[in-house]
Amino acid sequence: MIRDIKIGNIVLSISGKDKGEHFIVCNIEDNFAYVVNGKSRNLTNPKKKNIKHLQIVCRDCNLDFKKVFDCDIIHTLNNYISLKKSLEEKK
Repeated sequence: MIRDIKIGNIVLSISGKDKGEHFIVCNIEDNFAYVVNGKSRNLTNPKKKNIKHLQIVCRDCNLDFKKVFDCDIIHTLNNYISLKKSLEEKK
């Protein structure tokens, strides 16, 4: 399960100061993922998180990290969060 995290996954931080925040994985090294949210953690300053402290919530965000900007990351995360909220309201 832990090894399933890949670049482009939308993840939820399940521990640390950023617990409960959504991020997109932009790089992976060994047991660490570098995650961004476009605001406090942008592409020039990604957060290094142990992958066991992350939970996958979406397998693919359809972003090409060779041509992506922080505004694209913010837009993608906002769309995911608003879609998630609207689905929860329908239940």
